[in-house]
Order: sequence, then C-alpha cells, then structure tokens
Amino acid sequence: MKKMKKIVTCILALFMIAGTLGAYAKVPYHSYNYSFEQNKSDSPAGYVPNKVITGHDLGITHFKNPNDIFVDHNKNIYIVDTDNKRIVVMNSSYQLIKVIDHFTFKNADYNMYMPMGIFVTDNGEIYIANRDTIDPATGATAVDGGEVVVCNMDGVVNRVYRKPKTPYLGKTRSFQPKKVVVDSLGVIYALSDNINEGIVSMDQQGNFLGFFGSEKVSMNAAQLADYYWRKWFLNDVQLSKLVTFQPTEYSNIYIDSTDFIYTSNAYEELASGQIKRLNPNGENILSNIKYGDLKETIDADDKVVKQSFIDVTADKDGFFFCLDKNVGRVYVYNQDSEMIMVFGDNGAKIGTFKNPVALENIDGKILVLDKDKANITVFEPTAYGKAVREGIKEYQKGLYQKALNPWEKVRDMNANFEDAYTGIGKAQMLLASTTVNNEKSKELYAESMSNFKLANDRDNYSVSKKEMRTIVLRDYFTAIVVGLIALYILLKIYGKNKRRVNEAFVGFFRKILKRLHKEGR
Repeated sequence: MKKMKKIVTCILALFMIAGTLGAYAKVPYHSYNYSFEQNKSDSPAGYVPNKVITGHDLGITHFKNPNDIFVDHNKNIYIVDTDNKRIVVMNSSYQLIKVIDHFTFKNADYNMYMPMGIFVTDNGEIYIANRDTIDPATGATAVDGGEVVVCNMDGVVNRVYRKPKTPYLGKTRSFQPKKVVVDSLGVIYALSDNINEGIVSMDQQGNFLGFFGSEKVSMNAAQLADYYWRKWFLNDVQLSKLVTFQPTEYSNIYIDSTDFIYTSNAYEELASGQIKRLNPNGENILSNIKYGDLKETIDADDKVVKQSFIDVTADKDGFFFCLDKNVGRVYVYNQDSEMIMVFGDNGAKIGTFKNPVALENIDGKILVLDKDKANITVFEPTAYGKAVREGIKEYQKGLYQKALNPWEKVRDMNANFEDAYTGIGKAQMLLASTTVNNEKSKELYAESMSNFKLANDRDNYSVSKKEMRTIVLRDYFTAIVVGLIALYILLKIYGKNKRRVNEAFVGFFRKILKRLHKEGR
C-alpha cells in the first residue's frame, strides 16, 4: 500500500512538473528589467499570451490589413479591418456583436475607402479616420485626401469632417487622417499623414482650432553636423534646393479619462521622449527619458534594430503600455515613467508578432493587433505581474503598509526588482516611526536601511539612518551627558587651557540641543 502511494505521488509530481513546463512553453519571449546601473536583469513574465483571435474565430472572413483597435466604455472591442473596408465589433468575451461593412449618408451609399483609425464616444458615436477618399469624377484618390467620418452602429453616417479651412494647411497639402480621438468637450484630434506640425484639432462644426502638442525638430549628431555645414558653406540658392529638417510626426494617439493625450513617435533616430502625455495645454508631463530598451537590440544577422514606437495605451491605474513595431515588444511603465515589465517579441509563435500596429487594454488584459498575422493576441497578467502592479498602486497612494505584502511577493519571485526593496523599506520605515518600543524601531530602521541599500535608494537610506541615530542619541542621552560633565570637571581641574575647554563643551552642547530641537525630540 505504501509503495502504491509513492508511485501515485511520483506520477502527480511529474504531472505538476509537466504543467509548469507547459506554462513556461507558452511564453516564447525573454522577460527582463533594468537595474539602477541600467544593466539588464532576468525577470519572471509579467504578462503571458492567453488567446489569439482571428476573423475565422468570430465566424467571419479573415481580417485583411487591420490597422486599429479600440475598447469603449461598455468594454466592446472595435477592429478597423482596413482592406475589407469594415469595422468588426465584439464584446469583452470576444464574441462577435456586429460587422459594420455598409455605410450610408443622407440615404445614399457611402464609400469607406481606407479606414485607418477609430474612436467611440460614451454616447455611442463612432469616429473613423478614413485616410483617403475617391474622386467620383475620376475614380482616383481625392486631392484633398481623406476625412473623419462619424456614424452609428448601423453604419449611418451623421457627419463628415474633411480638410479644415485654414491658411496653416495651405491649398496643396492633403488631409489624410490615420488616427482620431475626441475629448469630453467634443474637440476632435486627428493625426494626419503629410502634416508634421502636430495633431490637427477641430470643433464639432469642423472649424480648425490649431495644432495640438507640436513636436520640436529632432536632430541626431550627423544631422546637427550637416546643419552647420549647410549654414556656413552654402549660399541661399543652394540651401533652397536642399531638404530641410522637419518636426517628426506622431505615430499614434490615445486619450485617457482625464482628457490627457498620450502620443507615440515612430521616428527611429529619436534619442528620448518617444512617448508623451500631453495636458490640455499641449505640454508634455512625462519624463523626457529614453523609452524602450536601454541597451541595443541585435538581430540574428548581428545588425542593430532601432526602436520605433507605433502605439501607446494607458489604464485606469495610470500604467501605460508602449508598443514597438521593430522589436515586437510591449514596454510597461508606471506613472513616474519607470519601466516595470517587458513582454512580446518578433516571431511566428503565439505571443510574438510579425507586424504589430496597435494595442489596447481591457480589464487588466492587453490586446495587440498584428497587421500581417491578421489577428489579435490577448495578454493577461501573471501572479508576478499582478503583485508588481498592486505594490506600485498602493505605494503611489502613500499606503506603504498596504503595499508591503505585494512587495514581499515580488521580492520572493524576483530578487532583481529594485522597486520591491524600496517599497518594503518604506513600509518598515513608516512602521518604525509609529512604534513605541525603541529597540523595535531601531530594528525596523536597520532593516529598511538594508532594503534601501539593495534598491540603491540613497535618499531613503539617509533618512532611515538619520532617524536611527536620533533614537540612539535619545536612548543614551543621559549617560552621554553625565560622562561629558565628568570629563569636563576633570579637564577643568587638571587641564592647562581652561578657556578652550569651556568653548569646546559649550559648542558641543549647543549642537546637540539644536539638533534635538530641529527634529522635535
């Protein structure tokens, strides 16, 4: 009987190992993070692929050159299926709701020639960035470009916004909107190819309101050298024949619930600030850091792969997700622009991409749309990913004690995650400051110093050290004073320079009293 139990136990253990290996087999990419010294360190997967959705899975024809994805406030998911000239709508359970493939305007058929981007308002209005239109007289692409079309779920078009009338766009430049968002006041923000001054903003009547979040001209070292060469050695005629440096265009936009607009930039030579969060004044409030990998990515041919961010999205907790089309990775950041996780890669396996073009978030999951694979991959957070998010959420609220448990889980799963040590240290420091027992306080401060040291958090380490020294000084203050008085008396009796003794002791006691007063002791 005992022998049979051992056999059963071994079989169950093998099944558990096989299950564990199977779970890891579903993650065909390297998960990592960066240390304080900007060294790459291995990390458990924060997100893993859970599901892949194709047109066939929804019971319709396959997607053909899809370009955008959007989740509305009802958690319905919209896919812009560009070459099929349709909008596919499914619910949060990934079941088909509707296919909008026939559009009418003023009771007549309306041609949706090249839908590229989509946004759905809370009242159900669907804004579609139709990049190009057709001239009915010639059948060719219209000179003025495309339009923003507003329709309902039945494909009935209510309004059409074409190129706004403004001298800033000139007479020859076309309006080719590829992405669109709308704020709570109804202001329309459209990203347009061929317009690099910023995001075109319009009111509900189609009046031009200006360029929002204008990008600054970006130059690398070679371009800067070329600029001065042009300036110093070419005359006006020669300069007029050369291409000038222009502001780089945004690749995508996302608007959050507070009307702040996130932008991504696909320009490969941009050294920093590829992701922005613009306030209502168009000012970036994110850190102007290098987003993505801090170390160069080398492909199979030993060539450097330059980063190119194609989309960005954010969730209700302030985490934002940046999609890079060249390396096929999603980078996850907290509100302080600190990278906390990376997932995805280029490849043919589930969870990797061939040509990722858009991403969205829904119920903690991340949806990535791949144009060439013609599918959507659903990523869900792992236990590690959830613990990291929970720790950061509570920490940023100042609830350090509440963050302690998830931070300890993170530390146990990933000893390389420095933020976990900072979180644990802050909780210990807070607990130490509210503990009556001095010995316990000193112990907690010592532990917090150890965690801050592991996190390379010099500022908090100094605070803990200062607090612990104050407790030690308070505990031994009486003994120190008695000893110093005794020493003072001895020096006064047997010392040669009594005046210097007086000055030294008075100065010392003044410093002690001043410090105790300053710290409220």
